[in-house]
Amino acid sequence: VLVKGDSGKGKTTLINLIAKLNSFDGLNGTIKYNNKDIIRYNKDEYYRHVLLVEQETFLVDGSILDNILLGDVFPIPSVEKILHVCVLTDLISQKSSDFEIIEHGTNISGGERQRIGLARILLRNPDVVILDEITSALDYDTKQVLVKRLVEYAQDNNITIIITI
Repeated sequence: VLVKGDSGKGKTTLINLIAKLNSFDGLNGTIKYNNKDIIRYNKDEYYRHVLLVEQETFLVDGSILDNILLGDVFPIPSVEKILHVCVLTDLISQKSSDFEIIEHGTNISGGERQRIGLARILLRNPDVVILDEITSALDYDTKQVLVKRLVEYAQDNNITIIITI
C-alpha cells in the first residue's frame, strides 16, 4: 500500500495510528488487523505482527550486526538474506560486520541508518511492515535496488508493506 501526499497532509499521522503510536481519542472510525479493531490488541501482541520503520532509526553504540540483531539470535542464512535485501552487504564488505557505530550513527550515512533499521524489522518476520519515507536518504540507484528486493522479499514471505513517500 502506497500512501503518497504533500508534506503536512497527514501521512505520518496515519501510519502512527496504524502503528498504535497515536491515541485514537476523539477520532471517528476504526483500523482493523485480521478483522479485529487494533485498539483491542495489547501492544506486545500487536507488535509481534505489525512493525514500523521510521525515517530516523535509533542506533546504539555497537557493531552493525549488534544494531540489527539487538541481542537476539537468528540463523545465519536469515541474517545474510536480510542483509542482501536491505542492500547492506556492500557496507559490511567495505567496513566489516564489526564496524562500530557511534553516537547514534553519526559515523554512517542517513541511508545506511535507514537500511539498518529496515533490516532490524525484517529479520523479526512481521506480517505488516510500515515504512515511513524509508528511502528518503538513499541515492536513486540504491533506492531502485532496495525497492525491487523488498517487494520480492515481501511477496515471497507474505508480508504486507505500507509505505509513505
